[in-house]
Amino acid sequence: DIDAITAEAVVSTVPLGVLKESLAIFDPPLPPAKVDTIERMGFGLLNKVVLCFQESFWDDRHDIFGICRPEGPIGELFMFWNFLPSTGHPVLIALNAGEAAWLAEGLSDYVIVQRAMATLRAVSAPRPVPDPIQTIVTRCGCDHFARGSYSYVALGCNGDAYDVLAEPVAVGGGAHRLYFAGEHTCRNYPATVHGAFLSGVVAAARVIETLGPEGRQQRAEEPDMMSQ
Repeated sequence: DIDAITAEAVVSTVPLGVLKESLAIFDPPLPPAKVDTIERMGFGLLNKVVLCFQESFWDDRHDIFGICRPEGPIGELFMFWNFLPSTGHPVLIALNAGEAAWLAEGLSDYVIVQRAMATLRAVSAPRPVPDPIQTIVTRCGCDHFARGSYSYVALGCNGDAYDVLAEPVAVGGGAHRLYFAGEHTCRNYPATVHGAFLSGVVAAARVIETLGPEGRQQRAEEPDMMSQ
């Protein structure tokens, strides 16, 4: 429970996964076109297994190496990122996507790390692979503030959906008061950190346009302020 904050405009950076299950938080409700797009747009899951080692045992000339798995859940530990060149530390990050990402949400950190290590030892044999000195396992699907990882164009959608999600909303027939940012609102760079950042720049520019000198007359005609 928090006190209400009164403002002239609001920028929502709520992830698409949270929007999908929390549309009722908007009062008045969002326009039907935006609600329909939120419901139809896809929101996927990509979980990471961060493995920190005392020293590298892999070919660190390559940033990424993939794994062809003849069995197991689809998307399980299919790729490893080499973070030694960018961090200076011997770190690998394994990826669980799709079906495997959702299944891993219900497994313990120990089981997930052991599966990752078994995969590394299988592809590195006969070279010995040491145990990691530190590990981190993500569960973005269980995170109440994420509910997944990033958007994708689901069946029945197209690139126009990103533009619809990015459209600001007017309140009471007046000026735009509710703005949206996040990777799911960036048509050119969805599912990326830089896409999320750029969408925030665009949203900020739109707010300035509305609340700046050019929007004074419009604001004068709409004295009521929006509460969030």
